Amino acid sequence: MKNFTSCLRGFGIVGVLAVSFATAGSTLAYVDGTAPIVGSVTPTSAYVSTPITLSGSYSDDVGATFCQFVELPGPTLLGTFIPSSPLSGTATLSYAFATAGSHTVQLQCRDAAGNWGSGASTYIDVATTPAPDTTAPSIGSISPTSAIVGTPVTLSAGFSDAVGATFCQFVEMPGSSLLGTYVPAGGSAMNGTATLSYSFSVAGSHTVQAQCRDAAGNWGAGASTYIDVATPPSDVTAPSVGSIAPTSATAGTTVTYSASFSDAVGVTFCQFVESPGSSLLGTSVPVGGSAVNGSATLAYSFSAGSHAVQVQCRDAVGNWGSGSVTTITVSSAAVDTTPPSIGEIFPLSIQANSDVLIYVNVSDNVYVDRCELYRNSSYYATMSINRTVGQSYLTVNFPSGSYAVKARCVDSIGNVAFGAERTLIATASYYGSDTSAPSVGIMNQSSVIVGTPATLSLNVTDNVGVSQCTLYVNGVSSGDMTLYSGYASRTYTFSYTGSYGVYATCRDAAGNAASGALRTVSVVSASSSGLPTPGSLIKLVCPSDAPPDHRCKAVYYYGSDGRRHPFPNAKVYFTWYPDFSQVLEVSEIFMSSLPLGKNVVYRPGTRMVKFTTLNRVYAVAARGILRWVTSEALAASMYGPNWNQQIDDISDVFYMNYAFGSDITLSSSFFPGAESAGTTSIDANL
Repeated sequence: MKNFTSCLRGFGIVGVLAVSFATAGSTLAYVDGTAPIVGSVTPTSAYVSTPITLSGSYSDDVGATFCQFVELPGPTLLGTFIPSSPLSGTATLSYAFATAGSHTVQLQCRDAAGNWGSGASTYIDVATTPAPDTTAPSIGSISPTSAIVGTPVTLSAGFSDAVGATFCQFVEMPGSSLLGTYVPAGGSAMNGTATLSYSFSVAGSHTVQAQCRDAAGNWGAGASTYIDVATPPSDVTAPSVGSIAPTSATAGTTVTYSASFSDAVGVTFCQFVESPGSSLLGTSVPVGGSAVNGSATLAYSFSAGSHAVQVQCRDAVGNWGSGSVTTITVSSAAVDTTPPSIGEIFPLSIQANSDVLIYVNVSDNVYVDRCELYRNSSYYATMSINRTVGQSYLTVNFPSGSYAVKARCVDSIGNVAFGAERTLIATASYYGSDTSAPSVGIMNQSSVIVGTPATLSLNVTDNVGVSQCTLYVNGVSSGDMTLYSGYASRTYTFSYTGSYGVYATCRDAAGNAASGALRTVSVVSASSSGLPTPGSLIKLVCPSDAPPDHRCKAVYYYGSDGRRHPFPNAKVYFTWYPDFSQVLEVSEIFMSSLPLGKNVVYRPGTRMVKFTTLNRVYAVAARGILRWVTSEALAASMYGPNWNQQIDDISDVFYMNYAFGSDITLSSSFFPGAESAGTTSIDANL
């Protein structure tokens, strides 16, 4: 027997294999001593903490059964691979290096006979920071390519990106008019389909494009797709309209009447009419402007008697449908025998020989007509009434002494009531030459929203000067108030609904102090307040003879910061709202309770602007950032061929409303549609 030895290395271990030839008749026995052939490792570069796929080839005459990737010296095991094709193939391993630098990696494989083979040592350079992503998303064309006017269709386009698309938008060309946006589930996706439900309002050929932005800020655009929008088939079917409910009411009481409707195309308008003569009582427009099914509603107060009422509805094509005539029986209002409810006079301790405001809470089931103050059982003076907040008040000036006071009120029916008689004490005081305490008014606010910061304010004056005012809520000090131009104010958040007693105590420079009248403030939920809430548009109620420049014409945005933000002009307003239908009219008291905030600026992406004394055109980005559009070609690429008709002049007086950002030198650095879609409210743009 002859023995042949060979040295094999695996993990640095030397093994000996005996190969024997023995004669046994004509039979020859053979033992495999050939190690697998192993290639070098690829790739040769990577980034810290970024997974890469290490790979290397192998082959063996018997078959490789196990491979491993190791880092030298050491060796340190990185991971293993079990071949599915033993005779030849590629071993792979997904691995992320934790440290930067040069790493020596080797692939080692073992065959079925236990022989180990090693590939060449490979140097892999691991860098600290990955190279920036400059590859834009890949986006397909849009489908479908046909639609019907007024009928929603789901537009879709496939996208892919190595980093991940985070935002897509559908725009109509030219002009890149934004149709709508799409955000992938989870906020990002490497592959997916952007979708948008949209209804074209005009027939014809519409050129639509999908655009997507990846996590690195690269924008990609799909091919422009022509969508043929046809006129809908002729609709001759009138809406179906139900009868009206309820069918009874009380005279003088406002009741909400309703009737159901349905239509294959969609109802766009309904009206309530009374017969005979079809006198119009009021109209109802479905939410969103059109509805296939819904209810027409009208809040109305009828006079006593029997009223024949019908609801008529019109669909999107102009067909009219009428419900059955409903008889509404309206009974006479019950005779009012309930007198007014009158509280106790406040305050009961006042400064003698000084003008002091006293007040009393009053209410009535119908209407408080007038109130009077009685002093020592005799009529003293007629009091003023603020029916909005339910209070009657009077400025009095009593000499030093003790007085029995009470209020007498009469409602609109003639019912009379006296409030409880209280003892009011007028006392004299002296401090240097000033003995007059501040005149502290009633809190302006009577109703606020729970959980929302409310600015509580009142009027305060003094012959010397007010030095300090403190807010009290349910008799507990809630901190000093801010003094400004005859007003004292403090922001306060009520945590629970209910009624709270709120007043202020103020002190003048001479040390004289006085408390204002107690105001009962109702803290309600946003849904039941009846008051404008943050996010509303508000303006003052105009007198009938108000000229065009009357201050009641000014519209404000009621911000979530508790302030009212003015619109500088109609051009700015119409970049945020299509009309004035959402504007609510408020009282002087409510308007003055909101501190003035900064001006509303143009909605981003909607218009370009220029100042009258600067020869530059700017695109408007978020939060009033102006970016110079450096060429006409750029303006046309972003705003279409009619770009020069989309520029508004801004007066220099509004220069400080804006700030300036980087110049626009590439159309890919500013997308008007994305800027507009990314700013959904004025609050987000302040």
